[in-house]
Amino acid sequence: MRVVFMGTPDVSVPALRALLESPHDVAAVVTQPDKPRGRGRGVSASPVKELAEEHGLPILQPVSPKEDGFADALSVFEPNALAVVAYGHILPISVLSVAPAMNAHFSLLPAYRGAAPVQRALMDGATETGVSVFMLEPTVDTGPVVAVERVEVGPVETAGELLDRLAPIGARLLVRAIDELERGTLEPIPQRDIEASPAPKIKPEEAEIDWERSAGELANLVRALNPRPGAFTTAGGKRLIVWRARAVEGAGPPGTVLSARSGLVVASGRGALSLDEVQLEGKRALPIEDFVRGRRFEAGRPLAGA
Repeated sequence: MRVVFMGTPDVSVPALRALLESPHDVAAVVTQPDKPRGRGRGVSASPVKELAEEHGLPILQPVSPKEDGFADALSVFEPNALAVVAYGHILPISVLSVAPAMNAHFSLLPAYRGAAPVQRALMDGATETGVSVFMLEPTVDTGPVVAVERVEVGPVETAGELLDRLAPIGARLLVRAIDELERGTLEPIPQRDIEASPAPKIKPEEAEIDWERSAGELANLVRALNPRPGAFTTAGGKRLIVWRARAVEGAGPPGTVLSARSGLVVASGRGALSLDEVQLEGKRALPIEDFVRGRRFEAGRPLAGA
């Protein structure tokens, strides 16, 4: 079956690789335009583009799939299916009319529809998630599901670690769904909209640690925003990104240092947060033992002013 693959970041790469290793013919790849690297160092290609170039595949990089002529350019490749993983754009009807389109989404649809399903699931403290492959419609993540697999979420697993586990599952399910599409055995199951929940893109202000919240909620926030964009607070007037943290027992005014002997424990609205790995602005990430060494953090004082 002739397939056009659409994807952009690292998490899309396993699916493209799986298609390349399958009996299907990857006719072309669509990915987002190259991005500036900054400081005059040229541009950076997406991980999907890099893999496509290694295999000599035709590559399309529209600024938007709604561009005039893009659907026609896609039709030239005469695809029998469009396979999508984290492409980064909602596909218009003109593109969806080219061929049946299916997407691997990193949640158990209809839960967590949107751009940040893994992050939102971890922020909520979900103990189970998974991958759903569904048929694309013009509305966001609403199409009938054709494949699904559930996974348990580790209690301290970060978004990056969870995505590393989910991406190969999504790749396998996507190839299987295309196999079934070719055989005519695909069985789409409509989603129950009444059970849907949103997973919108993370806003910058959501990454700031609110010490009035419970320690459990803050620990979930920290792992949900690792590796991007990173939950942050203020220490000594500077931004401090918290990469790893644990909820522990403790009580005190929220945001107050409770212990700084061998680590750093900060009081929250309920319980306390033990900071395990942090990164001060302009510095590299450090285990908390290395970070506190040589710095004066006093119990009873606000972390922001320490």
